[in-house]
Amino acid sequence: MSNLHDFLVEHAMFPFPQPNEGTSADATDISLVEVPLLEREWKANHVVRDHTLVQKLCSTLENILGDTTLGADAENDLLSRFSPKIQFNRHGQEKPDWTGNASESHSWVLFAKGVLEALGDCLCEYGGYNLLTETEQVAFRGSSRIDYVLSVDGKDGGLLQVKSPSVMNNVRGLLPQNGIELTWARGQTLAPKVLTKAALILGLRQMEWLFITCHNYWVVCRLVRDDHHPFLAYSPMISIDHSSVPFRALLGAIMSVVRNVPVEPNEFNPNMELDTLFEQQDEGPSPTDDIDDGSPNSASSGEEIANDSSNTRNTHRTGHRTAESRLMITSSSQHSPEFSQVWIHLRPFSNNTLPLPQCAKIGNRRLWLTCFVGSGSTGNVWKCRFDGSGDFFAVKVVEVLRPADADKRQRLRDEFNIYLALEQAYQSRQLHHRIAPRCYGAFEGNGVAVLVLDLCDGVLNEWGALSDSERSQVYKLARDLHRLGISHGDLEPQNIARTREGGFCLIDFSEGGRHTCKGSKVHGHFTHLIDIRQPHLKNRCVMNCEDCEAACGTKVRPRCRH
Repeated sequence: MSNLHDFLVEHAMFPFPQPNEGTSADATDISLVEVPLLEREWKANHVVRDHTLVQKLCSTLENILGDTTLGADAENDLLSRFSPKIQFNRHGQEKPDWTGNASESHSWVLFAKGVLEALGDCLCEYGGYNLLTETEQVAFRGSSRIDYVLSVDGKDGGLLQVKSPSVMNNVRGLLPQNGIELTWARGQTLAPKVLTKAALILGLRQMEWLFITCHNYWVVCRLVRDDHHPFLAYSPMISIDHSSVPFRALLGAIMSVVRNVPVEPNEFNPNMELDTLFEQQDEGPSPTDDIDDGSPNSASSGEEIANDSSNTRNTHRTGHRTAESRLMITSSSQHSPEFSQVWIHLRPFSNNTLPLPQCAKIGNRRLWLTCFVGSGSTGNVWKCRFDGSGDFFAVKVVEVLRPADADKRQRLRDEFNIYLALEQAYQSRQLHHRIAPRCYGAFEGNGVAVLVLDLCDGVLNEWGALSDSERSQVYKLARDLHRLGISHGDLEPQNIARTREGGFCLIDFSEGGRHTCKGSKVHGHFTHLIDIRQPHLKNRCVMNCEDCEAACGTKVRPRCRH
C-alpha cells in the first residue's frame, strides 16, 4: 500500500516524444458572433500571468488526497497508464515509424491513452468517480470547438484544448510576462489570440479551468468570475518531461470542482504594469474595418449606412460598393447598452442582385440575431429581425476561424449561387412556386459570411412523419429542382422545412450542384450559376434515394427511409 499523492509525485510522468512539428503554426481565431454572447461577469477584461497558479493546483490536490492509499494492483494499472505502449501494434511488434519519426498524431494518441486514462483511474481510485471525456464540442449558439470537455459524474470539471507542437513552441516565447488588456478583436498575433480564445471558450461555457497542451507542453488558464472585473489568469508554460507537475495540476483542477474545494484565489491588481504587444499587420481588411464596438473611433460609423435607399443593389461594375448595399449584424442583446454592442459590418457578395426585404429599407440596415435555431455542417442558423421591424427572418452565418474553414465560405457561395438560380427561375415563371425559402442576399466581412432567408416553421424529424399527400409534395419539390438541373446533394429529413403557409420547402444547399438525368430540363441560363466543386458528381444522379426515382424515373437503390 502506498500514499496516492506521493505515488503520483514520483511516477505520474509520461513519455516525451519528439514529433515532427505540424504544418500549422497558427491558432483558431475568435468568433465575433460569440463575443456578444458572453455575460458580463464571465467576459474577461484582462489576462494576467500567475507564476504560482500551477503550484496552487498541486497544493489543492495534496490537501484533497490526504492519506488516500493505493493498492498494489492499482499501482500497476497506473504505471501502465504512465507508459502506454502505443508504439506497438496489436501483435506486439514495434511500429517502425515510432522510434525514428514520431508523428504529431502519435502525441495525441499518447495523450488520450496516457494522460486521460490515468486521470480516469485516479478519480475512480479516490472516490469511485466516473470520468467522461467528450470530444469536439461546440458551445451552444457558437462556432468555437473545444477538443475535450471533462465531466465527472455528470458535472463539468474542466476543458482541454489540444494544440500542435508548432503552436506551443511559438507561444512559449511569446506569452506576456505580466499580462495584457483584452481587445476581443480578430487578427491578433499568436499569443494574445490563444489567450483571448481561452477566455472566450471558458466564458461561453461558464467554466473555470482550461488546459492548453500539445502533450509535451502545457499552459493552465483560469477564468476568475467577477461582477465588476472578471479576468483570465494563466500560468507560465510547463513541461511534462521528467515531471509529474502537469498531470497533478490537471487532476487538482478537476478534483477541486468535483469536491467543491476552492483553489487559492487570484486577485487582480488594477495598478499592475501590463505588457504592450506590437501587433503584426495582417493581410486583408483590418478587423476594425468590419467591427463596430461602439467606440467613437470605429472605422465604420452608423451614419455611413443610416440613410438607406430603396435600391439595394451594389455598384460592383465601377469597383465600389455603396453604403446602401451594406449590412450590419450582431448577436448583442437588443436591451444591452450601445457601448457594449458589437456590430459586424458586411458588404454584399460580388454577384448579389437580390434585394433585402422592404422592412430593411425603413432605417439602418442593422440585423439583430435574436434566437439560435441550429447548427449545420457549414454554419449556424439564427432567427433575426431588422431594426424597427417586427418581422422575423433566418440568417445563416459562416465564420472562417481557421484555414480549414475556408471551404465553408466557398460552400456558402455555392449555396447562394443555387438560391440565385432558383430566384431567376421563379421570376421567369420557370418555377410556379418557391421550392426553397426566399433569399434576400449574401454578405461577407472579416471572417464572416451570411445568407438572409425567409424563416421557416421547423424541420422534419423523420420521413415517417409525412402523410402520403405530404410525401408527394416533397417529391414534387425534388422533381422541380432536378428539372432545373440542380441536385440538392443531402436530401435528408432535417433539410425539409415547413413553411409558414403550411407547405414544405428544401433548405441547406451546401452540398448541391449541377444535376443531369432523364427528368431534367436543363436550362443553361440557370445552371451556369452553379459552380461544380465536385466534378465526379456531374452528369449523374447522386441523391441515392426514392425521391430521385420519383423526380428522374431512374431506378436506384433506396438509401432514405421514406
